[in-house]
Amino acid sequence: MGRELEQRVRYLLTTSHKPSQRTRTFLKDLASVLPNSERVSRGKAALELLGSIASDLGAERVIIVKEKNGNPHSIEVYSVDGVELVPLGTIVLRGLSLSSETGRRVYNVKKVCIDENAIDEETKEIIGNLRDLLGLGECEGDEDLVASVERDERGFEVIFRPSGSNLKVGPVIRIARVDRRSRD
Repeated sequence: MGRELEQRVRYLLTTSHKPSQRTRTFLKDLASVLPNSERVSRGKAALELLGSIASDLGAERVIIVKEKNGNPHSIEVYSVDGVELVPLGTIVLRGLSLSSETGRRVYNVKKVCIDENAIDEETKEIIGNLRDLLGLGECEGDEDLVASVERDERGFEVIFRPSGSNLKVGPVIRIARVDRRSRD
């Protein structure tokens, strides 16, 4: 059985050059909650090479975790058009908790959705931006994980829970803002 019989890679995940251990661990956590993900070590690879790798794998999105002072700082999201990477936007982080810190790693996620229930307009906008950037669908009831966006005094948190449960699993991602690239 070759890769052509396996389910198509949806996300190609990597980091900026020379990532810290914390950033590599976050990438592993991110891969655990995004189904059909393939992690690649960036090394010295330029964006052009990442585009070729993503194209070869049939990936829909390339996600690059960037860091500042040894901590994940932002998540750049690109769509794959042939071998070209088209910037979709950036998720600017204000912090995170790794699954190793919360003690709840998740495995074998086949389907994830984003819960679109929100009280205020700003949270609804963040949910819409995350849904579009990451290509997450609406919840239909057959998902392994549900991502919910909760607002606090400093911004937003993305929390992953098994469908039908209140248990937090995977990373908790704290978001300062989401910057979308405009389409021409």
